Amino acid sequence: MAYSRPAAIIALVGAALCLAQIACAAVSYDPERGIVMVVDYPEEHPATLDDVLRADQEGAWGVVEYGEGDRRWRVLADLWIGDDTGRCTFFQIGEPGQPRATVLMKGNIWVRPPCESPPRSDGRNRIINQLTLGHPTDASACATIRFDCETPGQHGLYVGYRSADSGSTVHRGALRIYNSTLTAATPDKEHAWGLRAYTQQRAPMRWTSPGWYASHLDLVNATISWFQGCVAYGVATGTRLRGHEGVLPRPGFRVHGCTFAHGGIALQNGDQYATDTVFEDLQVAVAEGGCLGARLVRCTFTQNQQNWTLGSLFGRGIEMLDCRVGAQSQPFAMRPNRAAPKDLVRQGAPQYPSCELQRTCVLCVMDVEGKPVSGAFAVATCKQRPSLSAGKATVTGLDGLTPSDERDGALVLPQTVYTATDQPDRPEQARLDWTIAVTARGFTPETVSLPSSLSLDGPLLVTLKGQK
Repeated sequence: MAYSRPAAIIALVGAALCLAQIACAAVSYDPERGIVMVVDYPEEHPATLDDVLRADQEGAWGVVEYGEGDRRWRVLADLWIGDDTGRCTFFQIGEPGQPRATVLMKGNIWVRPPCESPPRSDGRNRIINQLTLGHPTDASACATIRFDCETPGQHGLYVGYRSADSGSTVHRGALRIYNSTLTAATPDKEHAWGLRAYTQQRAPMRWTSPGWYASHLDLVNATISWFQGCVAYGVATGTRLRGHEGVLPRPGFRVHGCTFAHGGIALQNGDQYATDTVFEDLQVAVAEGGCLGARLVRCTFTQNQQNWTLGSLFGRGIEMLDCRVGAQSQPFAMRPNRAAPKDLVRQGAPQYPSCELQRTCVLCVMDVEGKPVSGAFAVATCKQRPSLSAGKATVTGLDGLTPSDERDGALVLPQTVYTATDQPDRPEQARLDWTIAVTARGFTPETVSLPSSLSLDGPLLVTLKGQK
């Protein structure tokens, strides 16, 4: 590529800055505190376990081991990624060309909060400390981290910072996990990872419970299992826009295609958004923590003690779209919000929060000859709660089908609503029936009934007769 003189100068300066940062990159070890510290590795050249192993061998630390044949690592110390001195630190486990790395951690991993910096044009901070497991486009470049805990919650993965007295929190640091796994070395509750405080008494920072106080979080096809508490506490994966009632995906945060299994709580408090995620054998899949609001799309709940809890101060409620919800082994725990009415109004929270199970209704509109009817207008009405009918309308395309994605105007119909009462284990359960009126130019209108028991796993056929 030919550069003009200014462009060439800029390119050379950029390359020089990158090389200077690589030259400053360092891996050090504090034997008194048992901490391996990795700092100043740029995004273009992230640190890897090879760098840590090389530093261990040069320094004769004896805290990093590697098995060449099975690509298994063993780290006998805490691993701190980055600091707050003003430069980025990126760390990568599971790289293309060296897939399926397995790390046995006898210590904590901490993605430390970098110094505060202004955002870039893409919304990311200019200075980032980031841990990446796996690769976003190469599924074979996956990683497994197994925390070797002698007691429950002995080790864990932390992002950002929360003070020991919970008086201050720093939401900085990034965690990205693709096709990779966080689990316990011994898969049982007695050796689960993640709950207890960061216990290095002489460390300069401690906090009362772990958390992912991240500025960016990307969990895609990740498996997180055999953990205590809520390891993801501290992040809100969803957001609410002004003028929009529900929870939307939050820029810079994603939970998609993941599995949370054999643990405490998957998502807790704040606004949460997850898609195509499995919640299995958990104490609580989605838990109230004071102001929970969640939207869960195509998720599966199975063998949990409780699928959700609701109600505290400003719990807003949960919406589940096209989710498969299995039976829970413990009674419901849905409580009224105990805040003053004026505070509930100010926060936009109901006194009695609810969990709404919704289904996408796709209509296939045909004429009597089996030809698709395009431009057919469908309006849905709820028998029991007419107020829910507002905006429930859609139009068929050239194939005679209504949209299947809510972002394209699909019909999203609540079928079952659980609403908290003054008895936490006895929420009010309402099963909702719908009718859909279908009209099209040149055809006789047709009305179809959708009882709450009707499965909507496939398109619902509606046949229209031509007008005489």
